[in-house]
Amino acid sequence: MFLMSGYTLREAAEALGVSIVTIRRYIKSGKLKARLVPSKFGESYIIDDLPLPTKPLSDNTPSTQPLI
Repeated sequence: MFLMSGYTLREAAEALGVSIVTIRRYIKSGKLKARLVPSKFGESYIIDDLPLPTKPLSDNTPSTQPLI
């Protein structure tokens, strides 16, 4: 078993509120820095640092404003 520090593509996508495909695009364009590490099924990307989201992520809590 491999020990990895950092975020997987899935974890990064969930943290930023985007798809895994978008995370891959960010890596390819240089918006996110990632490294390839050996894993059980071949090489996988690991992202060490995530940028702070520019907008708050949805937490699925009900709105406090009344419905009209």
